[in-house]
Amino acid sequence: MIGPAAPGIVHNASAWSGRAGDPLTRQYNSGAVVNVIPSIQSLALAYDKRQVQAPTTYTTSAETLLSSNTGGSTTYAVKSTSYPGQYISPSFPVTPNTWSVTRAMIQAKQSSSVGQAAIEIHTADANGYPTAAVLDLQTLQGSNLTGSFAWQTFTFSNATGLSPSQPIVLVVRWVADGCSIEYDNGGLLGGLLGGLFGGGNMEQSNGSSWSGAGGANMNHYLYGTYTTPNPPTYTYYLKDVRCNVQVTSDSAAQLNTSVRILNEPQVTGP
Repeated sequence: MIGPAAPGIVHNASAWSGRAGDPLTRQYNSGAVVNVIPSIQSLALAYDKRQVQAPTTYTTSAETLLSSNTGGSTTYAVKSTSYPGQYISPSFPVTPNTWSVTRAMIQAKQSSSVGQAAIEIHTADANGYPTAAVLDLQTLQGSNLTGSFAWQTFTFSNATGLSPSQPIVLVVRWVADGCSIEYDNGGLLGGLLGGLFGGGNMEQSNGSSWSGAGGANMNHYLYGTYTTPNPPTYTYYLKDVRCNVQVTSDSAAQLNTSVRILNEPQVTGP
């Protein structure tokens, strides 16, 4: 039942009881109910919907180990004219949309209590060497180190949104005095095996340019996250209502019409 119309609002409703032979009626606002079709046998409505795909959303993985090398026992003294970097091209269990660096660990020891180095994340260029842009950095303080190698942990939050095909270089850049890191001087074969299993390759800078370090690999762990697209979702809007009315027992005597819904309200789908 339709009640009295609110001011400025028009109610225009049609109805059928669902019983063959009953009329199709119409009521305008609170006026009298009138027959539009005196007798109908059946009435069916069909709804045409417009499907709109929602913007893609992504899920971020848990922190994952992306690269590691732990077999080295050779000392590398970090100096202004000689400091290392580790080229890393991570592999993922699925093809991600983007990836991010969250944490790195290296083995370091004290050369001087006032030694200092910057632990930096760089993108790699076409030659595999670090670009000038620093994505993120943390500071390694000699005063926090001892005379023996120990794992040092550095957390990163700005090296994000990387392309899955974009490798990075983990750089230990000299800042003041000195410190030492530990690496695997595995030679060419060791470098190839390290690259095969995600260890990457160690590089070194003379303070102005980079070169390879003979297939060596820095002792390191690199952790990160990656994003993957969620399944697509859709929103549906009512576009048209199609009406089929059979007015006699003759199935050929049918009335078919379609009503365009101008405001296209959102409806359930599909």
